[in-house]
Amino acid sequence: MEIVWRWAMRAKYLLLLISCLSLQAHSAVPVNSYEQLIDMSCKAHDMTANVRLQLDAAKQRVENADLNKWMPEVTVGLDVYAAKGQPTSFFAVQEGAVQDPEQPNFYSKGEAWQGKVDMNWGLYEDGKWLGESALANSEAESQLSVAKSQLSTAHREALTLVSQYYFNIMMYSAQRDVLQPLVVKRQQQLDDMKTKVEAGVSTTDDLFTASAAYASLKDQLDDAVRQREVNYQFLLLMLQRDVELLNAQPQQSFKELAAITERRLQMNDLDRLVSAHPDITLLESKLALEKDKLDAQYGKLKPSLGLYVKLRTGDNFGNALRKDYSEIGLTIEYPLGAVASNYGESKALRKTVTAIDSELDYLRKIKRLQAANIAGDLASSKSKIEVARLELTRREQMLSSENERVENGLSGLDELVQAEDDKITAQLNLLAAYNQAWMQYAEASLFSNQICQSE
Repeated sequence: MEIVWRWAMRAKYLLLLISCLSLQAHSAVPVNSYEQLIDMSCKAHDMTANVRLQLDAAKQRVENADLNKWMPEVTVGLDVYAAKGQPTSFFAVQEGAVQDPEQPNFYSKGEAWQGKVDMNWGLYEDGKWLGESALANSEAESQLSVAKSQLSTAHREALTLVSQYYFNIMMYSAQRDVLQPLVVKRQQQLDDMKTKVEAGVSTTDDLFTASAAYASLKDQLDDAVRQREVNYQFLLLMLQRDVELLNAQPQQSFKELAAITERRLQMNDLDRLVSAHPDITLLESKLALEKDKLDAQYGKLKPSLGLYVKLRTGDNFGNALRKDYSEIGLTIEYPLGAVASNYGESKALRKTVTAIDSELDYLRKIKRLQAANIAGDLASSKSKIEVARLELTRREQMLSSENERVENGLSGLDELVQAEDDKITAQLNLLAAYNQAWMQYAEASLFSNQICQSE
């Protein structure tokens, strides 16, 4: 009985230890600022895992192309014979003709075999010497550039979504903080109005007004709470880990949103920013590949120089005859008949190069304008914040005046509820203006490469 009790206690402690380790492993990571969240996102490669696999594959293709440009074409073969006839010499004469030394007819009756190895080096092909980057290298480099551009684009899109979800959470958390006490207040107003109606002091019209005011505000609060949770779940999905947003706690989110007014962004060297944009680098890689294709097409009209090596060995099992043969030489070829077909293909490639070059020039102008307007867009967003603040101040004054009119019997409940709703709308508009300014700041930071610079 004592042994069973000891084992039960050990199992209990073991389960407790496992539970503690499990909780520690799955505990939420505290995040107390936008910068900390972005730093975490920059290191979260799971967001761009698929694109990174494509990048790794492209790097491997480049390495293979660099190695293959030095390698010869090698062919290995084995011929097995069931030979008949009289044995002859290595350079046998058959009916007055010298036999091809590649097929030495030295076999007698019985079985024999011949092994062969052919190696060919293209010393000069398509206008390129051995070891120079040929079209295969250009295609591999282009695929690598495309993969890098796709990774940069995917990373920017992921960080944009992370920023959007984060500031949506801040905005809806602030809305919750604004609406919760007002919902409680209107619930109290509704209860008081019911009491007054029962006592005959107020009319049912005022009761309907109070009920509608409470229901409308309660619906806004429920929507804010729901939207906050939805954005939080999307954020966790992007990060692939659990996080605790400290600034999303009650009465903290407004400070995080309002901090945008203190942010400054320097946009220097617009040409460098434009040239580093993934859309530009992607099109540049396509243009470089088409130019290399055109150069290779021109190179096909040039003579080619090759080095070849042939190795032969044969053995006749029955007569114990063995013959070996080797040959090394150079080949020079000139494609006289390729001029006509090459002209049409070269013309098509020249048109493609011209089209991509024009598209690239237009895209550079577009990105340069976008870069120049980023600072203006951020300034405009901050101006909208100031406008929203002034509107909120005006609505607060109007609500104060309306309260005095109600106390003096000059206005009714309808006018008071409308003034309160106008103030609430102004508060929510201010939060939305903060959110929009933050997104402009995030977009500008991504465009100017001022976040995730190590990437």
